[in-house]
Amino acid sequence: MTGEFTQAKGILMTKPSVVVAPMDAWVVRYVNKLKNMMGLSHWTILMQTKPSSPDALGETEVVHGQHLAKMYLHKDFRKDTATDFRATVVHELLHCHMAHLSEIVSEILQVEDDDPKGKAILKTTVNVLDYEIERIIDAISESLGKWMPLPDMPKERVVKKVAKKKVIKKK
Repeated sequence: MTGEFTQAKGILMTKPSVVVAPMDAWVVRYVNKLKNMMGLSHWTILMQTKPSSPDALGETEVVHGQHLAKMYLHKDFRKDTATDFRATVVHELLHCHMAHLSEIVSEILQVEDDDPKGKAILKTTVNVLDYEIERIIDAISESLGKWMPLPDMPKERVVKKVAKKKVIKKK
């Protein structure tokens, strides 16, 4: 058993370490291919094995100044059609281009700690901006996505049932 060792009441115990399988190689290849086609070749996209929130097909955390993004896909993405998977990846990559807008607005509208009205205005402004950015990304990904190549998704494995031979005894 691998893991971290801890000591409790003089007893040496091991905590099992969490083993996370790497993201499927075909996903990483596909995301890298699209990021290069979408003007993000200087970005590092880290594909996360942890699924996105249940109400999302994907999520992306962007660190714009470092050209870094963590992309999360929904837990059943392997069951998506190639077209749906392409749409999700294009959408999530577009967040890399757009995420800094909210950061810029927050910096421009800096609010003092003792200004509750200013904080409320900033929060509302950023929420409206984030909503509109999401709509813009939806529109761009729908029009751009159809021009992007489809992923080479693995074929679903079909387990063939082998009929059992019946033995007939001669009398």
